[in-house]
Amino acid sequence: MAVLWLTETIPIPVTSLLPIILLPAMGVAKAADVSQNYIKDTSMLFIGGLMVAVAVEEWNLHKRISLSVLRLVGSDPKWIMAGLMLPTWFLSMWISNTATTSMMLPIVESVLVEMRLAGSGKTELGAINEAFSMDSLESAAPDGVSLKKYKVNLDQNGESSPASEPNESSEQTPGDSKANRSSQDFSDITNNSESISESKLVRENVSGRHSWGSSLCEVDNEYDQEYKRMCKGLSLCIAYAANVGGIATLTGSPPNLVFKGQADLLFETYGGKSGINFANFMMIALPLSAMMLILCWTWLFIIFIRFKGCCKKDNARRSAMTKAIQEQFRSLGRITYAEVVILLLFALFAALLLTRKGNNFQGWGTLFPNQYVTDSTAAMFIAVLLFILPAKKPTVFCWRYSDGVKVKPEYTPLLTWQMIHAKLPWGVILLLGGGFALADASKNSGLSEWVGEQLKAFMDLDPLLACFLLILVVAMITEVTSNTATATLLMPIMAELALKTNINPLYLMMATSMATSFAFMLPVATPPNAIVFSNGHLRIVDMALCGIVMNVIAVCCLTLCINTWAYSIYDLGTLPSIFNNSLVTTPATI
Repeated sequence: MAVLWLTETIPIPVTSLLPIILLPAMGVAKAADVSQNYIKDTSMLFIGGLMVAVAVEEWNLHKRISLSVLRLVGSDPKWIMAGLMLPTWFLSMWISNTATTSMMLPIVESVLVEMRLAGSGKTELGAINEAFSMDSLESAAPDGVSLKKYKVNLDQNGESSPASEPNESSEQTPGDSKANRSSQDFSDITNNSESISESKLVRENVSGRHSWGSSLCEVDNEYDQEYKRMCKGLSLCIAYAANVGGIATLTGSPPNLVFKGQADLLFETYGGKSGINFANFMMIALPLSAMMLILCWTWLFIIFIRFKGCCKKDNARRSAMTKAIQEQFRSLGRITYAEVVILLLFALFAALLLTRKGNNFQGWGTLFPNQYVTDSTAAMFIAVLLFILPAKKPTVFCWRYSDGVKVKPEYTPLLTWQMIHAKLPWGVILLLGGGFALADASKNSGLSEWVGEQLKAFMDLDPLLACFLLILVVAMITEVTSNTATATLLMPIMAELALKTNINPLYLMMATSMATSFAFMLPVATPPNAIVFSNGHLRIVDMALCGIVMNVIAVCCLTLCINTWAYSIYDLGTLPSIFNNSLVTTPATI
């Protein structure tokens, strides 16, 4: 399974199903016992969190949040970068890193286009006439459609006026049916808009969404070099902020859930509880994530802005960037009823997770018998509400008339199952389950214990040094492997190694699981990296040179975190008594 996960010879979720086939066939475990690992409490928390994320995406709440932040930070390039990173970081705590990056990238492109136009000294009107020549449009037109017979003139107001065909008499009036038909044909080609929006067309051209024209993308002077650096910096800041933000919460990244699930399984095997919940995990991971975000912004600022002259005062450029952000925000319209409801449910979801069980207070979980409720209970409660609450202001007792006929009020919930079916990453759920099944079999068969014996070399190392080396190695491995698959493979091994060296298992398990999210160097490392790389502004060498420093920063920050505040919150310096008292082989009997 490790080979198949790392090489992806067959799809990763399909590999995750192999324990149901192989473990019973080899006499290791019953199929019924193996199957129980595929849907656990951790899996339900993951599913509930993803449903909330789908609702946020479906109603564009995430875009409104990000654009609101950008409006607040101003038009200075360094604060634009910070303004892009903050909402990306925050949103990736709750929705997938991939979705967050995909949503933020068009916003980045819009800002870059306005910067380019302002820096080049071209008006939008002039840019259109240059970038959208008839030759360029002809090459990009659909098969069978000829544009050369149409000449579209833009007056000083930016309005289009179709002219006659070249072969027709010059006396043809603007109102002629052929000219009108020509205007309609051209309008159809440009996204069926009623009139040609020069701003939109130039943005699409410069952002690379079309192959029409290239004059705006040529690099021929000092400003263009600065612009290229800004393109790289703003693209990388989105990918890095998404990766860093996912570390902050249990639901932010699958490796975090793998850690919780495997830790729960380990402690239950020895007759105890891991004590990991959403609140105390966030107490550890949120400060770590925030510290990494600040250092990441500082590093990108040094490389792409401060020392490269991109912070020179340029009122035209800053005005253009402000204009681009304002235009995108206005395009969202007024906040809708659905967005308000989802925002309230989102806040309630976070509050329920943070207050169910606290270290220094009695959470709402104590109100229920035997404390049966878990974080997944809160996640499912919010998820079910999304399928019940209406997307529009309810008019249950109101009837409206259409053409004199009484019409019943319509009811549309915030979420439908079709949305969930299309957007939920079911494969990741299978991957989590396959990891749990593999870990359970490794423990019951004695494989984990045997692997731990082979790692006795670490017993002679200081725990802090061993932790640092493991974090460093995992951060390198995860550049070329799936972070979730890597975490799944490592958790049982780290648990057994910790027990062999008389260390709290959470010490090494938490460190290595978080390290699997430190993928900053290569496009293949994570989907956010691949998304920003595909946009065309970056080369692999750009990402590698910036990413290697980010990896070092992340490794140092995580080592500091695990050995300071995490050490205190989870009491990582003490081996829980259940491991000493267990009849299973422990370090005390070695």
